[in-house]
Amino acid sequence: MSNQSCEYEKGALRTLRCYVVTVCLMLVVCACQRSSNEVTVTVLGEDTSNFSAMENLKGEYEKASNVSLQFYKFGLGVLGPKANQDLANGTGLYDIILQYNFALSPFVRNGWVFTIKDLEIIVPNFAARRVDAVGWGLLHQ
Repeated sequence: MSNQSCEYEKGALRTLRCYVVTVCLMLVVCACQRSSNEVTVTVLGEDTSNFSAMENLKGEYEKASNVSLQFYKFGLGVLGPKANQDLANGTGLYDIILQYNFALSPFVRNGWVFTIKDLEIIVPNFAARRVDAVGWGLLHQ
């Protein structure tokens, strides 16, 4: 295997790990905001190998956290409008929306994104929970 191919695989693996850690963090935040004993978190994302990899971790995560996951995956052309419509209407169909950085500007402009500082105010003990989420992601690399 060439060096270039190995570097590409390492980069792809790092990207996947980043996605998994980010999703775990978001799941913890969503779970903290729910009041019922049974928590279901819905995740909207593009139909990619990264998203499929997260789906593959579903059973393991659900056992470890007692949080049920529902994944909704669409092509890029459908994902943006679905996310924008949900956020604009405030329907909250999706707890987590995975979107590319180049597509996030409308989310920020419209005030649909929480900053870490916002979450520290909204979610009790957010900093400690954030460490737990990152730790879960790191343990499953």
